[in-house]
Amino acid sequence: MPANQSNILFILCILFLTSCTKETETTCTDFTLPGEWILTKINGLSGTTYFPEDGGYIEIIEIGDSTWREFINDSLVFESIYTIHYDTTGSILYRGHITFNNQFFKGFMFAGCSLIFTGGWNDSPDIYYERK
Repeated sequence: MPANQSNILFILCILFLTSCTKETETTCTDFTLPGEWILTKINGLSGTTYFPEDGGYIEIIEIGDSTWREFINDSLVFESIYTIHYDTTGSILYRGHITFNNQFFKGFMFAGCSLIFTGGWNDSPDIYYERK
């Protein structure tokens, strides 16, 4: 093979190999609550997993600096002032609970890119949200 053809073949091979991209997994570094979150799944009792969007159910949480708003299918269903309480003694980073008007709370933790709400008991479902 002439030198020019082998150089062209070599360049084409390099271009082909460098143009292929491998999808990489998203690495999340934002472990803060404020923002918009959409419900993606519920891990219920006995290992059952529900995907609400499959049934046309869309739940979005808008978390501001001090205001919490929940929407179901574009209708506001809950609004409150909230306070975050981080658990700094546990083994899981970015974990705590949220109180609403100093009356009731939701436990939360981050896992990967998901915000997970827990009831705080072993038989409570884990409710997963992703940033919108």
